[in-house]
Amino acid sequence: MAPISVAILCFLAAMCASTLAAAMETRNVVLVTLDGVRWQEFFTGADQGLLDSEEHGKLISQVVKDTAEERRLALMPFFWKTLAPQGMVFGNRLLQSEAKLKNPHKFSYPGYAEILLGEVLQEIDSNSKIYNRRETVLEFVRRKLKLQALEVAAFASWDVFKYICVQEEGAVFVNAGIEKLPIFPSTDRMREIDLLQFQCLTPWDSVRHDGFTGGLAMEHLKAHGPRFLFIALDETDDWAHGDRYDRVLDGIMFADRLLAELWSFLQSSSQYRQRTTLIVTTDHGRGNTPEDWTDHGDVPGAEDIWIAFIGPDTPDVGEVSNSEIVYQNQTAATLLSFLGLDYREFNPNAGAPISVVLNPTEGK
Repeated sequence: MAPISVAILCFLAAMCASTLAAAMETRNVVLVTLDGVRWQEFFTGADQGLLDSEEHGKLISQVVKDTAEERRLALMPFFWKTLAPQGMVFGNRLLQSEAKLKNPHKFSYPGYAEILLGEVLQEIDSNSKIYNRRETVLEFVRRKLKLQALEVAAFASWDVFKYICVQEEGAVFVNAGIEKLPIFPSTDRMREIDLLQFQCLTPWDSVRHDGFTGGLAMEHLKAHGPRFLFIALDETDDWAHGDRYDRVLDGIMFADRLLAELWSFLQSSSQYRQRTTLIVTTDHGRGNTPEDWTDHGDVPGAEDIWIAFIGPDTPDVGEVSNSEIVYQNQTAATLLSFLGLDYREFNPNAGAPISVVLNPTEGK
């Protein structure tokens, strides 16, 4: 058989991408990350053993229930009642579903780089403020879809995202940490939130409250209609490092309220309704025991994550069970596939898409 020419291969790849784009209903993607939230809390709810019965009595009565299903509903009622049934959720090890990191570092910058690049770059081995080492999925989407800067936007609580999100400064709109918004594109409400973030500081110089990040992201969504929005929440990780399990649970409950507000708006908008895929995940896990749950990095269990896909092109499965392992480095390729873009053009070294979530014939 004669060898197939490079030109023919390129043509076939382009035809496949075009067919996929035509088949998909998704035209917009929203990616939300909850920093360092363990699979245990996500799937089984609060661990009473990590709460003080005297100091946290009111919280215990709110979140500690008899069953795992009741406990997780107490933490994330909107996610489990409304979002999960409309998509696929990976990572519940009690159901033989695993989601894992590929990077060996098991902390934030390498984890987010794995999400946004689709591969593990060995040189990304710290949380230093250096720009990403190659084009991120945010930059690629903007370039391939010929979008304006405001149509691909990231809002993050941690200031290092100014560097994580882009290889080239200014390639997409990024607002991260305790950072003043420019006059444009801010709205009146965004300027109010912007002022408050400087008046209500956190214990950490590099991190603002997630409420400000979520508020700014929601206002940008309403005012500028981005095709790709990334919201990176952070307080759950910082409170965990401070051994404040009560505040970690507060952070998870806030994230659920933000998801409810976000989804309500998406379903009320003709631009987004039935045309948007929501991806919710985390950058790393944490230790599994009362002694090491506050930590990650060189801690057993910190490689275990979770990931959810909700949207018009994903079957209504809910929790996935008895599945093959999915990996964090597959996120970028899966996201691009929803938008009809060829992940191999983005990064030939990226993990392959999670094919079971890309099934328009079984979608809504």
